[in-house]
Amino acid sequence: MYQLIKFFIENTKFTLVLILMVVMAGLMSLKNIKVESFPAVDFAIATISTVYPGASPIEVETKVTKPLEDEIRMVSGLKDVRSISQAGRSFIVVRLDMDNVNIREVMVNLQQAINRVSNLPPELPERPLFTEVKSNEFPVIEMALVGSNLNRQRDQLAETLQDEIENIDGVLTVRLSGQKEREFVVNVDQHKMDQAYFSLDQVTQHIINEHVNSPAGDLVDSTKQHLVRMIGEPQKVDDLGLSYLRSNFTGKAVQLKDIAEVKDGMRDPEVLTRINGKEATLLIILQKGGSDTVKLVDDINAKISDLKKVMPKGYELQTYLNIGDKIINRVNILSNNALAGLLFV
Repeated sequence: MYQLIKFFIENTKFTLVLILMVVMAGLMSLKNIKVESFPAVDFAIATISTVYPGASPIEVETKVTKPLEDEIRMVSGLKDVRSISQAGRSFIVVRLDMDNVNIREVMVNLQQAINRVSNLPPELPERPLFTEVKSNEFPVIEMALVGSNLNRQRDQLAETLQDEIENIDGVLTVRLSGQKEREFVVNVDQHKMDQAYFSLDQVTQHIINEHVNSPAGDLVDSTKQHLVRMIGEPQKVDDLGLSYLRSNFTGKAVQLKDIAEVKDGMRDPEVLTRINGKEATLLIILQKGGSDTVKLVDDINAKISDLKKVMPKGYELQTYLNIGDKIINRVNILSNNALAGLLFV
């Protein structure tokens, strides 16, 4: 160590050049280094959420939570499985034994186990939602779209903005909050239904069973394999109203429109969102792990500026959370402290 110190003292010019090179390399690295608000950490936790409208906690427990748990516990490498069954919803939290297993492999096995569960109630609006908890899935920007929502105009505009922003490199997904989902309202005429010899349960089961999208296997020829999917979900009021409830060999048929009035409506939102006292639809933007937060925020802001130019009159997009600004402030503080330390040294 003494010889090394002596060498640098005796070769002053070389020492100064070396220090200058190190400082320049540090400044260049500071300029090009990726910056994130939070480091990427794998928590080895997954959640499974299932919505079962109108069901009691006991029904949710026996018909949804229990079948899912039975299949999940067949997966090796788990630390524990916890569940909450409440009215209309099942929520399961799975922790992995992260010290002794391959986390990625176990996550895939968990997803496959959930997909194998086939004895869930047919009236579930959608399959259980599997989510892997990750530290990098935090919002970088949160915005509020303000304007009239007559006939879902604001929500449709928010969905368009969602698609545009999700195309930006580095964006994981854009979540919407406070929007009203589209739904078809079927008002059944009791007298007409009785004349057609139908019960309300029969009409309900027909709508549930006949109007769903479902996979139908694949079609293989000599050179290609084609996935086959049956599209039954109605897109327009007429698609639902013209569906057949019953037909016979004489050609007489009963359609849904013959015994009911079908309307295009909106489902009441589960979450009501406002900003500065005005109703709004929120857009919550999540970033992909490993992406540069500051660069991503700049790209998003550039895209938003372009989108604002073509937005209809009467609508306003307000940003109320921007992680990029906070990171820039932190980097500036770090740079100033480093420069001050260099000057004092």
